[in-house]
Amino acid sequence: MMIKNRFEFRWFSHFRAGNADAECLELMKQSGCMAVFLGIESGDQGVLNHMNKAAKVERYAWAIEQLHKQGIISFASFIVGFPGETQESVRRTIEFIESTAPDFYQAALYYHYQATPIHQKRTEHGIRGDAYSWRHNTMTWQEAAASVEFMYRTVNHSTILPIFGFDFFGIPYFLKKNISLEQFSGFLGIAKSMLVESYPDRPVDFSGREQQLGQLFASDRHVSSPPLPVVTGQP
Repeated sequence: MMIKNRFEFRWFSHFRAGNADAECLELMKQSGCMAVFLGIESGDQGVLNHMNKAAKVERYAWAIEQLHKQGIISFASFIVGFPGETQESVRRTIEFIESTAPDFYQAALYYHYQATPIHQKRTEHGIRGDAYSWRHNTMTWQEAAASVEFMYRTVNHSTILPIFGFDFFGIPYFLKKNISLEQFSGFLGIAKSMLVESYPDRPVDFSGREQQLGQLFASDRHVSSPPLPVVTGQP
């Protein structure tokens, strides 16, 4: 119906890779889908199994490939430190991001909430503490935080889009403000450099980055496409 009526809006949504096939993705593109949010959580199948997620790593890889083919922006969200996480599983997640290259990604430190099902297995996993102050048999929160930092330093084929204070749904917001996707991506690329340069916790001269930002948002820069109505939601 959306295609038949030629609705002139673009839409953004959460997306489950296991609920779609190639035809579905083609129809999504034709109906105006511009970007999707993928709650992948880990590129390691063992960690996904601990999370009791039905999705498979291979299916996520397929979905990102198909989204690329359709020209639909992909945002992949990951959690680092879930019970069962190891340095090896973090490495597999990094390899997954690098090989599939979602357009944007973010990695969040695991937050242990005692009302969730995994807490019922606290003895099995050796879970102690809660919130952001935890440890389990295979990782501590400090190790997980260091792994997030390492991921942000080393991943080169996907752009960091932080979920706190910016978020996936910042994309349609800025497009509606006449910020082009090129400018949006360019800003995030510069922001990543500033983030990594600030990790040593010492004074950093960002004047060069400021000049880059000024050039990126110069008033005479080309806006890649005229603003269109944008809607967001979850199917």
